Amino acid sequence: MNEARTRSRKIESVISFLLLAVLVGIVAGVFIRQFGTGSEKFGIDPVAAGVIEFDIETAQAVTPQINLSKWTPTNFFAAGKSEVYTADTLYEKINGKAPLYTDAGFERLFTQRYMSADSQLGMELYLFVMKDATAAFTVYSTQKRPQTEPVEELGQAYRTSNALYLAHGKFYVELVGFAEDQRLFAAQLTVGRQIEKELVVEKEQNGFAIFPSNGLIKGSEKLYTDSAFGFDRFGKILTVRYRVGSSELTAFLGELENSQKSCEMAEGYVNFLKNNGAMLRGESELPDGGKMWSLELYGFGEIVLTCGRFVGGVHEAEDLQAAKELIRTIADNIRNR
Repeated sequence: MNEARTRSRKIESVISFLLLAVLVGIVAGVFIRQFGTGSEKFGIDPVAAGVIEFDIETAQAVTPQINLSKWTPTNFFAAGKSEVYTADTLYEKINGKAPLYTDAGFERLFTQRYMSADSQLGMELYLFVMKDATAAFTVYSTQKRPQTEPVEELGQAYRTSNALYLAHGKFYVELVGFAEDQRLFAAQLTVGRQIEKELVVEKEQNGFAIFPSNGLIKGSEKLYTDSAFGFDRFGKILTVRYRVGSSELTAFLGELENSQKSCEMAEGYVNFLKNNGAMLRGESELPDGGKMWSLELYGFGEIVLTCGRFVGGVHEAEDLQAAKELIRTIADNIRNR
């Protein structure tokens, strides 16, 4: 009888110990989740693990060149904690659009809300860190909204009625206001300037540097990731618009692996235009081994050029002579790279 009672007490002690251990584990897990900055002691990296909330010091430790605390505009305050998202958690912030960013070369997203001192105006900063400048511009171009205006005070930037968007090196930035207000835009512009000033990026020579600046319409830069002008082989094609007198021209440029590839691409596009009703008006060999075609399609001029490993041209030109002059300048810039 005493032996059975003793055994029963031992079993109860073991069960009590196990329950206590479970409770301690739950408390520890909650502590780690809520206080991510100390979770490294347990062998857990809160950013790698996808923990969203973190303080500014943690953000600076993860990406030292980003100082979120300096970006709060005058008469505004940072509302809530900054947040960071990885490729595994990006969908939580931009559900439905995450693949666009991850496919382009997404690394991290930092966000922060700012509210005015009287709490009547507010905005949210989205700072996307991409793998390189091409990836950042891909998203910037693909996400470009209708009814936009270029922002002259910044580098590559445009605005809508309530938001400011810019591409700066490997960073793509959105400053989305919660209202339409000129004071809010002034605050967004201040943050944009700070980003361009404080986030030092390497100046990369890209295809846009080949386009001449004279007559170029600021903010018209665009990147087609595929099927530019309906031609399914036209991928990674840069376009810009020019204003010449009362008309506009759209110039395009793509860089391929070698001159043979560019020639094949140009000839493919010329045949595509012909198959869609274009009439060939001229074809000429260039001194450096390149080639130029002049076509007419539905009353508009089409110029196609191959020069080295580049394929370029002018699309739907109202002024064919201006288009030819523009493409000659582009060809000269390619040769002088």
